[in-house]
Amino acid sequence: VATFGDLPTIDPPQIAYVQDQDQYFHSNNLTNAFDIKEATVQNTFSANKTAGLAFNNDGSKFYEIGFNPDELIESTLSNPFDISTRTVVGSFAVDGPRGLTFNNDGSRMYTVDTDQIYQYLLSTNFDVTTASLDTQISSGQNPTLSGIAFSNDGTIMVTSNISVDGIIQFLLSTPFDITTATKDTFIGTLTNDEPRDVEFNDDGSKLFSCGRKPGEIAQADLTTPFDINTVTNTEVISSVDGAPTSIEFDNQGTKMFELGSGNNVITEYEIQAAQYEKF
Repeated sequence: VATFGDLPTIDPPQIAYVQDQDQYFHSNNLTNAFDIKEATVQNTFSANKTAGLAFNNDGSKFYEIGFNPDELIESTLSNPFDISTRTVVGSFAVDGPRGLTFNNDGSRMYTVDTDQIYQYLLSTNFDVTTASLDTQISSGQNPTLSGIAFSNDGTIMVTSNISVDGIIQFLLSTPFDITTATKDTFIGTLTNDEPRDVEFNDDGSKLFSCGRKPGEIAQADLTTPFDINTVTNTEVISSVDGAPTSIEFDNQGTKMFELGSGNNVITEYEIQAAQYEKF
């Protein structure tokens, strides 16, 4: 590349030559991946629904969930995790139009609303038009639930709750089966008020949440992966929309997506993840 500033901040090369410094540089990892402090706005897109968003496991599908009517909209992405390439391909009426996530292979889907957690079975993985309601359970908390996430192995489930301004953790004796869930712990929200969503990073070393009063996105370290009892080092950034309802990341942690009901838009951030050293 011509200058150091031309080195890519995502998907870095292992070794790169910088012409104006006559020097080789190397980057072996994405040091700042999933660090929202390194996030800068890249694009905004209109939202079809404003209560939750999700991707499938390889970023080739994108989902939006919300009200009026209570439904989930599925789109294909011709470029993974690139919302500008979306094409709507189907929709599905849901009982719980808040929060949205899948199990690892897309054979199960989960939503929330009031105090209820809903589990759906998909006969074709990640195809919401093939979904059918399997079961629902009460969270045992005052309404309203607003977000949901699982550990990688499906033995931990967390939900965010607007009414009690906190995050609830459940343990599942059978992975990804909410009928085997038992409440484990409760913590206060990472943001100031009304947590609208909750997410983990890829290895469970970080927990994320977003809230509307004021509009904030927060991250915290977990000293034990996926265990919210071990939250430490909470950091907060301001939401671009001002009323964030959902957040998602690409698989590498180099992109973050914020869904907002203030302006009904999806904001795409780039996370300056790569760091370089002289070779």
